[in-house]
Amino acid sequence: MTLKTMRNSVVLGVIAVLTIGTAQAQSGTVSVSIPFDYFAAGKMLPAGEYTVQSGIANGVLVLWNRERNASAMLSGSFVGSNKPHDARLIFNRYGASYFLSEIWASPGSSYGIRLRPSRAEREQIAQLRTTVGLTAHR
Repeated sequence: MTLKTMRNSVVLGVIAVLTIGTAQAQSGTVSVSIPFDYFAAGKMLPAGEYTVQSGIANGVLVLWNRERNASAMLSGSFVGSNKPHDARLIFNRYGASYFLSEIWASPGSSYGIRLRPSRAEREQIAQLRTTVGLTAHR
């Protein structure tokens, strides 16, 4: 297996970015349509329309889907950017599994929340690691 093939088969760097619609800055909530099932806060959440609420506590967000009665309370560390971003969610994809990685819930903000990888995500990463041995010749 060549390095190029391995790099193409490992999807650690693949990021799905969804732009969040309907921002309501006054209430600290934004709405987003997520077209795939995904993991967040260590649990599987179904595809659907979600509301992201920030401002509950420093670095804490709530994600919920009323139609499917699914929710997750998320916390993480702040990440910054040199320029303001649109509100968005960033996912890491490993094979057919998606893991919520970052939330930029405030439109026009230059900071977001990076979530700590869950046990399930760390297991996916470990499965994708491959050791490559090369033999040197004189």
